[in-house]
Amino acid sequence: TVSGKGFVAHAHPSYYFSDSYVLTMGFWYTDAKDWLIWQEGNNLNGYQRNELTTSVNFNATLDEKQELSFRFEWIALSAEGQSSYQVDNNGDLNTLDVPAQDFSVSDTAVQIRYRYEIAPLSNIYLVYSRGGRASSDEDKPFSSLFSPGWDKRDGDNLSLKVRYQF
Repeated sequence: TVSGKGFVAHAHPSYYFSDSYVLTMGFWYTDAKDWLIWQEGNNLNGYQRNELTTSVNFNATLDEKQELSFRFEWIALSAEGQSSYQVDNNGDLNTLDVPAQDFSVSDTAVQIRYRYEIAPLSNIYLVYSRGGRASSDEDKPFSSLFSPGWDKRDGDNLSLKVRYQF
């Protein structure tokens, strides 16, 4: 039998500079004492999981035809390996002698989007996005996870989209 306790805390404050300028933030913290992850076949690993998700969104309506938005998100996950398990043919969960391997993950994403209305229901979008993800075979504290995820870029993208309705 596997049992554990955990909790999730969430805050989502917003600040309205005016009707045209809004800043919204989000914070989620998860602490799970026995988080199970399937490995392969009938094997599972149990972890003590701490996860922090933060987001910052800024939306600006510059005028009737222009909008600018900024979005940033960071997910930090730190998992301390507990036990390894195997499910037998009867569906029972048996503890193995090999402990689960610690790990941590840092995932960052940023997007800046500009929208210009060229006609009703017709817009031009210019979007820059960047993402990064780093992982480690160690259970690291949140304070040391931001830089690896930010520095290890998975992609830088600049795109232009034109939507025109006749």
